[in-house]
Amino acid sequence: MTPAHSLPLRIRPDLRAPSVWPADTVARLQSLAKVVIYPLLPFYVLRWLFNPRGQNLKTYLLSRVDVWQGYLVPLLTPPESAEQAARPLPKSLQYIPFPPDAWDTVRWEVADVPPASEDMMGHLVDGPACVKPSSRPGFMLTPSDALGNGFAKAQPGERIILFFHGGGYIKGHPLWTPFPLKLAKDHGVRAFLCNYRKTLSDAAAFPAPLLDALAAWAYVTLNLGFAPAQILLLGDSAGAHLALALVQQLAALGRPQAGALAMVSPWTDFTASFPSWANESVDHLSRRMLLAAIRAAVRHYAPDAIPDPVFSPALADSDQWKCLCATRVLVSVGTDEVFADEDYALVMCMRRAGVDITLMEDVHGLHEGPVTLWSPGSLLSHKARPGAV
Repeated sequence: MTPAHSLPLRIRPDLRAPSVWPADTVARLQSLAKVVIYPLLPFYVLRWLFNPRGQNLKTYLLSRVDVWQGYLVPLLTPPESAEQAARPLPKSLQYIPFPPDAWDTVRWEVADVPPASEDMMGHLVDGPACVKPSSRPGFMLTPSDALGNGFAKAQPGERIILFFHGGGYIKGHPLWTPFPLKLAKDHGVRAFLCNYRKTLSDAAAFPAPLLDALAAWAYVTLNLGFAPAQILLLGDSAGAHLALALVQQLAALGRPQAGALAMVSPWTDFTASFPSWANESVDHLSRRMLLAAIRAAVRHYAPDAIPDPVFSPALADSDQWKCLCATRVLVSVGTDEVFADEDYALVMCMRRAGVDITLMEDVHGLHEGPVTLWSPGSLLSHKARPGAV
């Protein structure tokens, strides 16, 4: 087993960590913000006419509304209720609406995932006493042509997707977009979706999401009986960040890695220091909101812990990724997104480590284009190109 390395903890949680506001209050403030934002749209139409950068006008204007809203109302809302956490979201709460026939050939079920066991904890990231393992709902999607069924044991030769959703660790739900459903249906494999804790309180801040990811991994490998080589570990944005934290914890434990790792617009630098943050003028992520999300996530850790590979994998040495030399890795990145440079840095670092990694560039794509369809290309209807980095 790899020895633990200890990240420095604060004596008490960071007082700058944002508090949550009532959801209805935030919704009203966002509506008021649009009164300020909408008069700016003619200016952005003219700006787009002179420099479209390969994006359609609708995508560009929506991205401007999203960024301004994040700047004017950088407030966090409480996590979903226990009932919402254990069910697909109603249409009104879905980030991307599901097509009418989405569930025609796919069945969903939910189960409580037991907390991470003691032997899977503490070898990579120490946490405060207030952060404890917890059971979480896990969704299983079963296409009609899958080898296995629901929560039944793995069939010989069967593969499975283990998916972590995005949302900056402050919002999101495994089924707030049709992305994992679409992949499960297209490939005829079961997909297990972990609704990990959002870092909106002292008890749910890091390492809580990592404990939940470890519990999901243990559930898929031990309870369902899937060999690690049969698992596709999939994450988008913060979900990809969580997948990389899981990879590092498994390496610290001396455990086998997943057979494949796929990441869409991975969030890989909590220092927010790469030049592509200049793309905020075209992307839909708000730096102000992301910095608030970082403070919420790492509230228990001292500032010098933030460049650590657990929080900022783009800053890791190549040796950190030698554990993935037997894993096929895919990274999808939009060339116009704010995370572009940190994702390129991660790809180059993994290549130096000898990892078999494929980079797909969504030309003029924004953050999470393959998931949210913000951008021209996507993993759902792809016009991306192999990356040259």
